[in-house]
Amino acid sequence: MGPAGVDPLAAPVIGALPSHWISQARSIASPRAIVASVARHVAALRSIRSPLAFADDPSCPSELAMHASRLDPDACTPDLLGVLWETLLAPDDKRAQGAHFTPRRVADRLVGLTLDAVEGPPRTVWDPSCGGGAFLLAAAREIEARTNVSRSAIVAGIYASDIDHTALAVCDATLELWCGATARPTTHCGDALLDLPRSWPSNMDLIVGNPPFLGQLTADTARGAARREALTAEYALVATGYVDDAGLFLELAVRRASASGSIGLVLPESLLGARDAEATRRSAQDSFSLQTLWVDEGQSFAAAVDVVGVVLAKRNAEGRSRIVRGWSSPPIEDLPEPAPDSWAPLLADALGVPRVSLSGDEMIGDHAEVTAGFRQHFYGISDAVANGHPSPATPQLMTSGTIDPLRSTWGVSPVRFAGSRWENPVLDIAAIEDDAVRGWFGERCVPKVLLASQTRVVEALVDEIGQMVPSVPVVSVEPRDPALVWHTAAALSSPAITAWMLREAAGTGLSHDAVRIRARTLARVPLPADQGAWDLGAAHARAAQRADLEQNHGRYVEALRDLANVMGIAYGVDDVVGAWWWERIRLPEGFEDTPY
Repeated sequence: MGPAGVDPLAAPVIGALPSHWISQARSIASPRAIVASVARHVAALRSIRSPLAFADDPSCPSELAMHASRLDPDACTPDLLGVLWETLLAPDDKRAQGAHFTPRRVADRLVGLTLDAVEGPPRTVWDPSCGGGAFLLAAAREIEARTNVSRSAIVAGIYASDIDHTALAVCDATLELWCGATARPTTHCGDALLDLPRSWPSNMDLIVGNPPFLGQLTADTARGAARREALTAEYALVATGYVDDAGLFLELAVRRASASGSIGLVLPESLLGARDAEATRRSAQDSFSLQTLWVDEGQSFAAAVDVVGVVLAKRNAEGRSRIVRGWSSPPIEDLPEPAPDSWAPLLADALGVPRVSLSGDEMIGDHAEVTAGFRQHFYGISDAVANGHPSPATPQLMTSGTIDPLRSTWGVSPVRFAGSRWENPVLDIAAIEDDAVRGWFGERCVPKVLLASQTRVVEALVDEIGQMVPSVPVVSVEPRDPALVWHTAAALSSPAITAWMLREAAGTGLSHDAVRIRARTLARVPLPADQGAWDLGAAHARAAQRADLEQNHGRYVEALRDLANVMGIAYGVDDVVGAWWWERIRLPEGFEDTPY
């Protein structure tokens, strides 16, 4: 399962588990024993046999059974077991396994969208990382609502996998309770990516779930050497770079889905545009169409990772997709299916990012060096940073927080760098111990444009004399002809390029609304074809930055507006793009409501 969430529709269930009940239960027995006790209690209330999933567990202490009997009978539904198990899991275990409960309304929504794409009633349903069974329970309910298949037959066609034997037992018991103890799902405890029973069907009609989000840049979720080697051997074409485990589960689903079936998975937004996941997207679209993208507008998940729901089904000749947002917003229909190199444009459509078709045959990379530092450029300078006055030998250290659109806050607001607070940080280049790192920063002391990352619009700042250096992840764009530095800033600061950048990489930032600035993408930024308008844009960019230095905020805002207007002409886009950009831009305090 993926990120945790709190589901308003599950409020009666959660209400049955007040904190004092949980703490008292913990003092009596283990988490598994607690869930088993509640499962037996729910079965007794329904006058059915106790779930066989817990048949081999020892009888629960009488004190625990009495404790379970105090639960609100109206909330003692099959959903209660998954919520209880999620509540009892230790936070560190959830993070290490990527294991969290899916809110019921998310599971119901995505299962419904996935069933819409199935040709006929599914005979087999599988969740490769089932956890407490939220998705499989949602599938069972929805299949019953759409067909005349009995509950017993539905559950008999369900397959569940998970690495946690207790989570698997919770899923099993949940479905037993739902069907009145007349059937059980087929379960397997193990890593579905590497270990599936040979006796299982080779193809499934409906594959749904919320696979674990295990990013490979964090130590506690990165793969160990043995598992990395095994996954690389099994998924040689897609287990590349730092692709999240969720991407490998998508590949697994593609391999195991029947030709007429469908796949519905909750995935991290970053998977839509991440370079390391391109092979996964390409593999998926070799056999299936990306039919639906579901975007959560209500922040149902409490995790730090933004998520989407992806529905893949049999290839359609039309090559069309749709976007479904939240719970009641009308869908956006008949959109072009995105190419496998990036699904980010579909997310950009969902976020209301304008479509831009930019003219011009040349790119930023044709006329400028675009570079960004790496880990060694961050950690390798910590002993060479100090508060001081900028000079050729000690240039200003510019973090993303010191860069606004054509405006610097260096020396105005404190800066956080390497865990310390700085008022006016400078970098003593000569004090950098590593020769390569020292040389890299020395090469940055040239006229350039610096760009912040993870911002709502592209935020560029001109360093005309080479007395600023970029702190990771600030990107440096260095025109080969220094006289073009203001033209470069005008192009990058245009509303059209913010829209273009978001459409290129929507979802890959820290939030789905953030522009992630990557050197490789910046090098491909198209240059405007209208030279006259571009010349005016360069003049307005210079005027905006000069107005900021003079603390003339009114003139700064006016110059930014002029820049947006004239660069719209330079790129051949309409005023809608400029108005959209103006709503996103960060203006000086007191000028936020200035109309476009």
